[in-house]
Amino acid sequence: MSKSFVELKGNKIDIQDLEFILNDKDWTIDVIDGRYLLSSKLFESIDNDFKILLRARQFLDILNGLATALFNDHIEVKVNTVLKMNKENKLVGSGFLSANCVIRSRVFARLSGGGLKDENYSINKYQSWIELSKADESIREMLHFFNDPNWWNLYKIHEILQRESSKLGLKNLVSKNKIKTFSRTANDNKIIGDDARHATFNGESIKNPMDIKTARKFIFEWFEKLMEYKTNNIKHD
Repeated sequence: MSKSFVELKGNKIDIQDLEFILNDKDWTIDVIDGRYLLSSKLFESIDNDFKILLRARQFLDILNGLATALFNDHIEVKVNTVLKMNKENKLVGSGFLSANCVIRSRVFARLSGGGLKDENYSINKYQSWIELSKADESIREMLHFFNDPNWWNLYKIHEILQRESSKLGLKNLVSKNKIKTFSRTANDNKIIGDDARHATFNGESIKNPMDIKTARKFIFEWFEKLMEYKTNNIKHD
């Protein structure tokens, strides 16, 4: 059976975001003939190209969500084509043209102290989250909603974080005042207009609301602390 690949469609910088995160025993990203290709050991047991594509999309939902949470300007990397390597070691299959003229740059910072110590540390850290997500539906849900971190989806992540924190007895992962500020802002149409969860908010508007950038940062910090706890305390088979 010839090896199957799924071609990644997106800007190079966004694909490199995924490469920065990914250090998975089952999934790899390779460059062949100038194409970025996603491959997996899991494809070997799938005999239908559409099912291979579907499996790749499910995994990319996790990767793109995490990349969007880490890099605010990450643009979703998509897959549309399954390719095979023929006997002449050439890729065969159909592809789709895509274009994007947005110019961006990325710096994978090497920080000291409580931040990222180096690239290997960060890769292992985020890869451990991906491993947990394979067995933990709540993590997969949150990473899915991080793909489009608007007020509605941030609030959904907030609800899952509250549920999971309560289940694990984690009462002080983040400031209760910050949770209140986030929640009151997300619900108040007088502050954020049509992006609010409620058409009409009858309460008094909070005096120090969050902007969307601050809200995203807060929710990710909460998510990160929960993930660190789960990484250190919960084992998944």
